[in-house]
Amino acid sequence: AMIQGKEAVIGNGEHDFEIAKVPVVPMDSNLPADSTFINLTDDGQVTGYGIVNIKGYNKINNTSGMLNISSDNYMHKYLKVLLTLGNNKFKLDTTTYQNLKNHSGSLSISYKFEIPDYTVKNNNEIFLNLNLYKMLEDNVIDTTQRKLDIQSQYKSVEIETSALNLPAGYHIEYLPKNVDFKSDLFGFSIKYMQANGRVYANCKIEKNYLTLHKSDFNEWNKMIKKISSAYNESIILKKNNN
Repeated sequence: AMIQGKEAVIGNGEHDFEIAKVPVVPMDSNLPADSTFINLTDDGQVTGYGIVNIKGYNKINNTSGMLNISSDNYMHKYLKVLLTLGNNKFKLDTTTYQNLKNHSGSLSISYKFEIPDYTVKNNNEIFLNLNLYKMLEDNVIDTTQRKLDIQSQYKSVEIETSALNLPAGYHIEYLPKNVDFKSDLFGFSIKYMQANGRVYANCKIEKNYLTLHKSDFNEWNKMIKKISSAYNESIILKKNNN
């Protein structure tokens, strides 16, 4: 992947060759997209299921790791690292996957999970952070120590969508504002929406570069600070008056 956008020698026979530029794979072609569907138990615990679809270089990296695992126990540990959401009490239940050995199509992983002690209850209110997988959180570049440009293997887009089934007897008291950041090389958006008895949070991160130059570090850090702050926002559910 590191030769994308660079010149390479192509042989056209025993004594013939040509120099051509290796094409760069668009960021939309390297995609992990995770959708989680959440329920709250009567005591405020989070349970749910998710479906993650992975394609492009992201798929190559994960399938190469998964195909080298020979035991169910190690596979469960690998998937738990890949899929962990919320906090360090995340419990991965059952998992199934498709297209692991198929070169075409996305790698699809379905899973069930629990996240104990994730919500906060205060009298008639429940606080819930729908940003379950905080991509790039606190990933600030130390500009006093980093002296070289940063190379990326490939451009990519990451999408995380969380959907909460609104518990019976509650309504939305507070929904965070949408927030975004956009530049030519990178950006993100977090959008909230309520529809059909569910509350949705959608986070999309774009990395449209192979080389992050030192001159881009300050702008990168602005984005990281903004997304890290946005990750602290929680929705508030309030119990209906009888």
